[in-house]
Amino acid sequence: MTKHLPVIDALEQFLAYRFIHPIHGNFYPCAKFARFVVALSGGKDSICLLDALTQLLEPSKIQAVYVDHGLQSEAKNWSQFNQNFCHRLGVAYQSIEVTVDTHKASIEQEARIARYQAFEPLIDENSCLLTAQHLNDQAETFLLQLFRGAGSKGLSAMPYIKPFANGFHARPLLNVSQAGIERYIAERQLDYIEDPSNQDVNIRRNYLRHQVMPVLKEQWDNLDRILANAADLQAVNESLLFEVAKDDLARAKDPVYGDKSLLIANLLTLSKARLNNLLRYWLDLNGLKMPNRKLLDEIAEQFLFAATDANPLIEYQDFQLRRYRNNLYLVAQESLVPISKDRQWVWLLQDDFKINEQVAICLAEVLFLYPELKGQQVEVRLRQGGEKCTLPNRAHRISVKKYLQEKGVPPWLREQTLLVWHQGQVIFIQEKKL
Repeated sequence: MTKHLPVIDALEQFLAYRFIHPIHGNFYPCAKFARFVVALSGGKDSICLLDALTQLLEPSKIQAVYVDHGLQSEAKNWSQFNQNFCHRLGVAYQSIEVTVDTHKASIEQEARIARYQAFEPLIDENSCLLTAQHLNDQAETFLLQLFRGAGSKGLSAMPYIKPFANGFHARPLLNVSQAGIERYIAERQLDYIEDPSNQDVNIRRNYLRHQVMPVLKEQWDNLDRILANAADLQAVNESLLFEVAKDDLARAKDPVYGDKSLLIANLLTLSKARLNNLLRYWLDLNGLKMPNRKLLDEIAEQFLFAATDANPLIEYQDFQLRRYRNNLYLVAQESLVPISKDRQWVWLLQDDFKINEQVAICLAEVLFLYPELKGQQVEVRLRQGGEKCTLPNRAHRISVKKYLQEKGVPPWLREQTLLVWHQGQVIFIQEKKL
């Protein structure tokens, strides 16, 4: 084994590193993962990572995966190079071809998305994806995020370990400098692939690496470490902001609609900074990209300080932000699409009522109110307006519209309300959920 090299030290520290595992509990050591999937490009960094890992673990615990993006004419040769290298190490090897949309603004970003999508099916709860980003990469990521105007989350750059797919994704060389990797490569006399795209300064990361960083290092020779430390500090800040936002969301979310709706009265008790922090966390939790300051200001102005009878609407990505009464709602555009082209169905009360293989009305809920109807035939219709209903807990008939208003159902959900009819009367109302 090649001892006392930064790369080996970093991997030993990684394998001893303990973290919170959702299944196995606190202080779970990384060494206990049943399988490590190494993202192998064939470049200097990933060759170093894979070779060093085989010195510390049994090859049977390691799988190397090469992703062919279809962007380089030499890709097939690179795959063969990687396969030969893995054969010498006794490590299982897999090559995966992906398709990258070259018409998008950032081919690099599209390639990254396709690459990680290819890794996802390989990572279960007992597996960890390993990628070979190092200290210099972390410094570059920090600057790229800084120039984008990112906040604490973006400036945290790349995390050491994080949940990924059904398992985890770790970067064990994140505290190793490029010089440390080159020293390992030289010591082990390893061959590797030189990707010509790494010299293309039209790619912003390459521009930073080749044009900007050398100039800055003339004044700050320890620049990579300085910037990586700044990213670590931002990660601590982001962790604190996350904890505050999590607590604020617990107090602000609607007890009925949960994470899809916030109580405006509770939002108004927060400072502007704390409100913006909560909104960022809330949108991220629901799968949306980080909003800019302009959008956050618009949300505050149009939703929090509007009249209670106002119906403001902001479209953002695949969602709509809406206000109804005293709540702020996040509404998926797809939920506004009619649940079916049909508007009327026959339902035999023996099983749940389904639309497109999804349970739309639970049989038990209807039979709880009308046990005598078990096995009988009823009709299900989409609400059209003007209907009245007779419900077991009410002495008089009431319009469906008034019932939905009393229940606080937002207007955009009322059109998709399902009504159960029996003998010409509405006997059950199934509200559409967010």
